[in-house]
Amino acid sequence: MEFDIDEAIDDQNWKKESSVSLRFTSENDLDEIFNLIQTVGKEMECKDNELFAYSKDPAIYLQMLKTGVCAVAVRNNRIIASLLTRPEDNRDGVFDLTGISKEFMPNTIEFTTCQVLKEYRGNKLEQKLIDFVLTTLNKLACYKYAICTISPDNAASLKSVENNGFRVCNTAKLYGGKTRYVLMKELGMNTDEPTKKFENISGNALIKDLQNKYVFWDIDGTLAPYRFNNHVADPNGTNNGMSIQEIEKGIFLARKPSRHMQKVLSTCNAKENIVMGHCQVEKEMRDKQPWLDEYYPMIKERLLVYEDKSKADTILQYCKSHNINLDDVVYVDDVISFLREAERKGIKSYHISSFLDWEYQF
Repeated sequence: MEFDIDEAIDDQNWKKESSVSLRFTSENDLDEIFNLIQTVGKEMECKDNELFAYSKDPAIYLQMLKTGVCAVAVRNNRIIASLLTRPEDNRDGVFDLTGISKEFMPNTIEFTTCQVLKEYRGNKLEQKLIDFVLTTLNKLACYKYAICTISPDNAASLKSVENNGFRVCNTAKLYGGKTRYVLMKELGMNTDEPTKKFENISGNALIKDLQNKYVFWDIDGTLAPYRFNNHVADPNGTNNGMSIQEIEKGIFLARKPSRHMQKVLSTCNAKENIVMGHCQVEKEMRDKQPWLDEYYPMIKERLLVYEDKSKADTILQYCKSHNINLDDVVYVDDVISFLREAERKGIKSYHISSFLDWEYQF
């Protein structure tokens, strides 16, 4: 695939920078980001230069939104610039060119593509997006290195990344023979002093981690055991734990909650407990309401969405509409892929196993 991080050089300067806001992305931004990338890509093709490499497959960018830490610049509810990243997997051989030890590839993130609409260039939006994402990455402390590639002829982008601490470590032919600088930057993850990196090295969740927080709880496998009608998999072979027929018969109304998790919620001192659940059908949504009323009456806010909706994005949208700072948010689930996505989008996340020893702190 062809990717690069570029803000094409343009002499026009935009004077109303103060009305631009930066925010993290959700999967709902895909269409607008994809159109932005195609617009800038076609512009570069018309100029017959090799500054910008891009893909015409939206699925590539959707995967970045799901797995990376991505951000956009917005003016008047319109995305005018975007920066996409992804966990490094050496698919283009870029990682091998950095000189970073192979053991750190899982702790490396690649800044893959950045673009700014023509009329908004000259305002350091690319540089500000990079700084915005780097600040979050350093706060999360889950990556040790960031890498990117840039055309030697792209002075604007080169300046943007160098001003953010990236340095050139190699030069290579990439993306179909295009000359690229390979750059890297060391991030805030401290692998030499693990006791300083991990405040709670046991991995257990404590009261202080949830106190005065907005805590989003999954239901199935978190607030209740993930076992339905004496099985954990749909007898009809779907990826769910129960069949549609079982849902129609009211399977969610018949099961019991986790007494352990009832105690967790009653003692965690959260500012607000919120359900964040996936559902197959509307009947499941309806049945979970009286079940929550009976067993978790302290949870008044309930976000029940269909399975094609991202839980991380739903939480982000809820926080945005309620003016909740992500520093005050915790998300708990039993599905690693959901937790991984949420964590990469700036949401502090816990697997349900972190609550196994909850009672030992009393």
